[in-house]
Amino acid sequence: EALLKSDMVALESDPGTWLESDTDRSGGNYRPGYGFKPKGFYSRAFQFTPPTTRDIAKYLSSDDRLVNNILYRTNEYNQNFEEDTYLDMFIYRAGAKHNKPVVALEDPEVANALVGRASKNAMKQKPDEWLQKKMERQGLAFLMQDAYRERNINLLDSIDQAMYTEYYRKNMLYLRNEHMANKLDSVMNQARVFAGIGAAHLPGEKGVISLLREAGYTVTPLTSDATDKGKALKQALESKVRKTALQRYTTEDGFFSLNLPNKLYPVKLQDQATYVAPDLANGSYLVVHRIPNYRYLKATEVFSMEDIDQLLFENIPGRILSKRKINKDGYPGLDIRNELKNGDQQRYQIYSTPLEILIFKLAGSGDYVPRHGNPIFNSLKFHTSKTPYVSLQTPYRDFEVHMPSLFHFYNPSSFGDRFIEGYDPKSKTYFFLKKTTINDLEYLEEDSFELKQIQERFYQDLNLNPQYGELQENRLTSHAVLDENTGKTIYLNTYLRGNDYYLLGSITTSKERAAYFMDSFKLRKKTYPKQFGQIVDTAMYFSTVSTVKPLNFVENSGSSFGKNKKVKSYEAYTKKTRYQNKNNEAITVELNKAHDLMAFTNIDSVWLRRQKHYEDQDFKLIRTRQKAIEDKVYEFEYTLSANESTRGILVKNVLKGGLLYELKTAVDTLQEPSQFVTTFYDNFVPLDTLIGREMLEDKTTEFFKALRQKDSIVLKGFRYPIFGKEHVDSLIHYLTNHEFNKDQKQIESHLITELGAIEDPKVVDFFKWHYPRSFKNSTAQAKILQAVAEGRNEQSVQLMLDLLAQDLPLAADAKEIEKIFSPFRDSLPLAKKLFPDLLQFSTIGEYKLPIISMLASLKAGEHVKSASYRAYKRLILNDARIQLKRHLGHENGEVAMNQNASHISRRETAKLLEDYVVLLYPFNRDKAVQHFFQLLSLVKNPEIRTTYAQLVAEQDEHAPLRLIDSLAGDINSRLMMYSKLKEINKTYLFPEPYQTQEALAEAVLFEDRRFLPSQDEVLYLGERELEENGENVQAYYFKLRSKMDYDKAFKVFIVTYQQNEDRLSTAYTFKNEGYRLPDTKSDKDGMDFVTEEFMLRNRERAVASGAQGAKAYGYLGL
Repeated sequence: EALLKSDMVALESDPGTWLESDTDRSGGNYRPGYGFKPKGFYSRAFQFTPPTTRDIAKYLSSDDRLVNNILYRTNEYNQNFEEDTYLDMFIYRAGAKHNKPVVALEDPEVANALVGRASKNAMKQKPDEWLQKKMERQGLAFLMQDAYRERNINLLDSIDQAMYTEYYRKNMLYLRNEHMANKLDSVMNQARVFAGIGAAHLPGEKGVISLLREAGYTVTPLTSDATDKGKALKQALESKVRKTALQRYTTEDGFFSLNLPNKLYPVKLQDQATYVAPDLANGSYLVVHRIPNYRYLKATEVFSMEDIDQLLFENIPGRILSKRKINKDGYPGLDIRNELKNGDQQRYQIYSTPLEILIFKLAGSGDYVPRHGNPIFNSLKFHTSKTPYVSLQTPYRDFEVHMPSLFHFYNPSSFGDRFIEGYDPKSKTYFFLKKTTINDLEYLEEDSFELKQIQERFYQDLNLNPQYGELQENRLTSHAVLDENTGKTIYLNTYLRGNDYYLLGSITTSKERAAYFMDSFKLRKKTYPKQFGQIVDTAMYFSTVSTVKPLNFVENSGSSFGKNKKVKSYEAYTKKTRYQNKNNEAITVELNKAHDLMAFTNIDSVWLRRQKHYEDQDFKLIRTRQKAIEDKVYEFEYTLSANESTRGILVKNVLKGGLLYELKTAVDTLQEPSQFVTTFYDNFVPLDTLIGREMLEDKTTEFFKALRQKDSIVLKGFRYPIFGKEHVDSLIHYLTNHEFNKDQKQIESHLITELGAIEDPKVVDFFKWHYPRSFKNSTAQAKILQAVAEGRNEQSVQLMLDLLAQDLPLAADAKEIEKIFSPFRDSLPLAKKLFPDLLQFSTIGEYKLPIISMLASLKAGEHVKSASYRAYKRLILNDARIQLKRHLGHENGEVAMNQNASHISRRETAKLLEDYVVLLYPFNRDKAVQHFFQLLSLVKNPEIRTTYAQLVAEQDEHAPLRLIDSLAGDINSRLMMYSKLKEINKTYLFPEPYQTQEALAEAVLFEDRRFLPSQDEVLYLGERELEENGENVQAYYFKLRSKMDYDKAFKVFIVTYQQNEDRLSTAYTFKNEGYRLPDTKSDKDGMDFVTEEFMLRNRERAVASGAQGAKAYGYLGL
């Protein structure tokens, strides 16, 4: 009664606008994993998959879920973050049937933003204890149902508080409650309102009821029981039918039109087209599916009306009441009427055209369809034209092409690919055009490769062998014969422009018809049907001019999913967003807010860092332009380019205060950027909002002040200030006098490193003085030694030895000790000056490995003679015996009782033992050393054994042929043995049966794991000579399986070598990870696949044919 007496209906949102907003996604249709670096792009983007029997069956039977998702906004996977709207729809229909206006209490964009934000930090880690106890006795769903039935909204609110975080409640409820209460207040002053609001929004201090009471309204609950009168009113409302005048609607390509009570909304326009025309007031709808059959291209199944007829019985829901053949404008069809178990009736009409299958389905409550369906179906008309060919283009006018008047063009103007098919029944000629856009802003591929790769994949899918024409700028042509008898041929053209890819195809017996079609294709300058306007992106703090509105959500490094950690104002963070129009042009905007202590000496140093960032990724920077604007705003614009590519990435960096912006978009370097891009870039202006600190300021004074005051800003920002010679005294002062607490120890280490990098005599004097004073601070001592070592001169060598003689730092992190000596590894002639003095410290566990390893490198490189460390022979030998025993224990599976007995791991033990072999071998005439080498024969480790064999072979006293034969025969040591013999120019000692590239390639397979003869089976498949970039490559093929694998299937491997003058090469150029060979594939198939893996290894978007499990279809056209 209250609803009927009201003047208007108010709901959280207006159902009449749901589909309008869904089909106008102003933010863009971004597809994760596809828009950026899409692996397999060439196969997937231009693959045409005909429908199967199962597909057609699905279209016949599955509309109810589709419509529920669209009309009732319910998604079973996201129910925690969505609200069911069945009650909304009942209220809406009741109001609409009585011609009552509907008011939305929320702005849909704001509501969606708040709901999305709430979902990022929704659930508590566990419910409150009282709710846990209740849930032990009764499930949560039943608790909620009981609360609803009892109208206990306070209990609902308590459950909500117990389950969800306050952050979630603020965004999901409190803020939205305010909006709804304010809107209700404004409309209730004008008319009597019947409002429908979700129960969760009503209770609590911040609920709509309390907010209305605070606004002066009297709010009283109605607690009356359901009555027969109420039930009768409800039944009357449900059975009432609102008469709606039918209007004519058509698809965007104009292929069919019909009279409907509401607009025909496209809800899917990729691969196939689906439209929905809902009559919301009466609860009815029409769904239309358009399914391309690709019968002229890949006719694996050609569906006649008889074939479709056989699918009806099992796939039309409910009971079929009638079925008859029909014909509409020359296209055969079927008309089916059916009834569901609940008494609702439906009606289908199914048509087959040369290009597609069309399924029309009308559904409604009770007898709505038989009473109102005839005017709809009788009005259906298919497009007919007296003109044989028509010129087609998009609203953006970016291309133009001529097609037969029988065509389909599902998506001329919305997000996604453009695909047109046309058929000329008179000449039996088939045409198609597909345009796809890839917004990859991280990689540029060669034009020639992409133009051909698209066609190669297309032909592979059809099992055809094409002939290619000459590459012409951004275009490649080809053709392949389909039928030798009739001369039927497929012709292809590929075009590139910026990040747009076009594939045109024609199947015909006439070369002239194909040429007419290809020549009709023209690339035009883009125009924009939507007006450009000023936009302000408040989340990203900038304004510009665009046809696209800002997104409701931006990626934010400061608020990862599932967390809501508040970022402190001085901290660094990154935000990202994108602006994508419906022609798929995309601009990404990244905002980097610098830490407040971040500093650069000048703007050039900022731009040089950005330049180096891209040069390190092998981009070339062209068309660079720098500009300084008022209010300390700086711009740097440039285009990233690559060899053999006409595409580029237009980048614009803008620096203001503590914010650095980066705009990126794909462009064609042979043309000016589009209006969409230039307008956005040229009008981009950061807002006046002051965020962060100016980056071009000296931050050292602020840093030292924060350090004194123990301000948390320095904990993550200590690396950002720039220290120079003018700061030496201040650095020495703070390192001397400031007490660094536990949290600040890493700051102390950093300041020592920074001080050591400054050339000033005061620094050396300070280190000499400060080192012994840091007896209790091993990390500080290690940092001083590291800073000294970075000097890389004789003075730094002497100073290091002097400091080490005073005291040895024993840092908890062994890597800090390794860093002390790492600068000398790059300068072995300088490192030898550390010896033999440094050996006195090798008995200390933390120093043993880096010192012995460096000495072994010096000895192997003949930088030192054994005489220089002869005095330490006994010390070295004793420890070598200990490491040998420890290593043998590891190999035998023995575990030391005291796990902390050694600072050296199993791998480090083996490395140390190998180094000792190098150091002790010059003393092999010593009996004790001889005994050590006799014991060494017990070792199985290939690195140690091959090093020993190399040393013996180099002296050539008694060439260790038996040992070398054994090591060569073992796959695990074969490659190492040959490489070490090659180092000493004695490969002639390597046994002849294994002196083949095949044998070395086999050993490469087990670089990363040990070959186990009892578990592994390796079979050689053969070799091939390949050509890449004009150079010859030798490829070797194997298949390998292990009994330890679950399915014990063979994997195919390829190992390649660049051909050179050397008879054998130890450096391979490529090894794959192993291709699992399906049971249905031959060894040759596997070899072909891994060969393609090799050829495509540096192509970021390409995958080997069949890597994605795509089916291969042969040509079976009509």
